[in-house]
Amino acid sequence: MKKHDGMKRRAACLALSRAGGLVLLAASSARADIKYTQVMRMNEEGGTAKSDQPLNSTTKYVRQDAERMETTMQMGPVKMQNVSIRLCEKKQTIRLEPRLKLYTITTDEQGNATAGASQTAGAAQPGAAKANTGKVVVTSNVQDLGEEEIAGHKARHYMISMRMQSSGCAGDADHSTKMEIWTSDIPDAVPCNNAGPDYSAMMGTARPACKMSFEQKGDVAALAKAYRGLIMRMKMYNGDKVTMTQEVTMVSQAKLTDDPFAVPADYKQVSEQEFQQAQSRAMMEAMMEQAKAGAGNEGDNNGEENTDKAPSADAKDDEGNTNEGNADEAEPKPAEKPKKRPKLPFKLPF
Repeated sequence: MKKHDGMKRRAACLALSRAGGLVLLAASSARADIKYTQVMRMNEEGGTAKSDQPLNSTTKYVRQDAERMETTMQMGPVKMQNVSIRLCEKKQTIRLEPRLKLYTITTDEQGNATAGASQTAGAAQPGAAKANTGKVVVTSNVQDLGEEEIAGHKARHYMISMRMQSSGCAGDADHSTKMEIWTSDIPDAVPCNNAGPDYSAMMGTARPACKMSFEQKGDVAALAKAYRGLIMRMKMYNGDKVTMTQEVTMVSQAKLTDDPFAVPADYKQVSEQEFQQAQSRAMMEAMMEQAKAGAGNEGDNNGEENTDKAPSADAKDDEGNTNEGNADEAEPKPAEKPKKRPKLPFKLPF
């Protein structure tokens, strides 16, 4: 439980630091179109990647009025893909299921209503704390480590340390985390005229009955500057050990067409519930197919070891005689038949 809570707090620190940088970015971005792919790998204790196969890969298409995100995640032998499209003017989020050619649409109003219902349900649970106040203070320290080149682009190297302290109904906690980022001079487009983060929306879902306030301290301006461009590489730490590495592998600043932000004509629209049920069934079927394939391969291997090869035409029988007999003798020497002769695919001449 402590390890899980620590991971959530590190994720919260990362989200808050990222959101803090977006405040300035949203106001100053040139809003050029951009498409990029980034991969994430988990690391061993020594800092090396656990596998050449990334944990997930995400491709983003971003322009001022829309955003498309394609995420592929590898869960053992099973590969999962999630696709979402954000349409700013329509205030819609579309989720697509490419394998089944299904999609579902959620409006901002529906999304807000669902979030509100979750908060109400959380507050109504037995033993839930009454509505009161809490506070989260994030103190950041930013070190500029100079300029480097990542994937052919200039990038500024930063080491960022963050301390998150919470009190009141936000919970009494004091947690520190560290991350390393390489920020390019490529503006990271922000869709939908994003005016900045809503900290309450980000953190309040965990404690729906708690009214939280947020305060940023330390190198606030330097933190915003560190996130001013597209992050080409990021490393997350647990203490002094790297636990996760995320890196951009492809960047394009060509103007985007409408195609990535449109639902294909042969896709069928379903409800949110139907969409989730279909996704769950597809995932279970994929897992079962992988399990069957694994069992089949194991059976094939066992079969190769135990397969009896059919004897050749001149193979010797149990008594050492060949099937064709001895050409030098007028008559083949009779041999005693064994009590149990193995079944052969052809008839013996004796």
